[in-house]
Amino acid sequence: MLNDLGKKEEAIACFDKTISLKPDHANAHLNKGDILKVMGKNSEAISCYDQALTHNPNLVSAWINKGSALNDIGRKKEALGSYDKAISLNPNSHIAYYNRGVALNEMGRKEEAIGFFDKSIRLSSSHASYFQKGLALNDIRRKKEAVVCFDVALHLNPSHADTFYYKGIALSDMRRHLEASVCFDKALKINPDHAGAKIKKELAMRTNSVPGAPVQKAGCCTIF
Repeated sequence: MLNDLGKKEEAIACFDKTISLKPDHANAHLNKGDILKVMGKNSEAISCYDQALTHNPNLVSAWINKGSALNDIGRKKEALGSYDKAISLNPNSHIAYYNRGVALNEMGRKEEAIGFFDKSIRLSSSHASYFQKGLALNDIRRKKEAVVCFDVALHLNPSHADTFYYKGIALSDMRRHLEASVCFDKALKINPDHAGAKIKKELAMRTNSVPGAPVQKAGCCTIF
């Protein structure tokens, strides 16, 4: 596809041509909106999703993607409404539950967010859902549970630097500094420019080397 080749403007022109020939082509409006969203043109994308929904109000992906665009520009309550509509149309949409959880988490409604990540996980076990659930748990100081989530996320995607980084932060907060340092090392191996991991690793090692501090043994990996 043109869009896959990065030729987004040409792809938009193709969808515009389709729309000019068939103005009620909901998927053409949807696909145009998706490209505009990737380009960071969220307001224009929302207009396209609205057009798609005018012609097909049951188009679940348009409700989800509209919600995502609304969330990106800070219209989070409206985003929640879009996700709710998507869920009402398809109660098995793990993406809608996940995205609703992300919006709630960003609004500071951590407990509610965790509930929606759990619903998403029950439908489809994904790295993103476990990672986001771990972030929410860590924010409300449920550190041990957060580490478990990060471990599952890393089992699903062992090449995600931020998962190692945030697992390291949770371990540091639990005073498991040596294990935290190992996590920061792994984050840096994946992304050598990860500034946060560099700073946190130095702090973890410094804390663990303080005279009188308890010496830690490296923890075992969890096998799933």
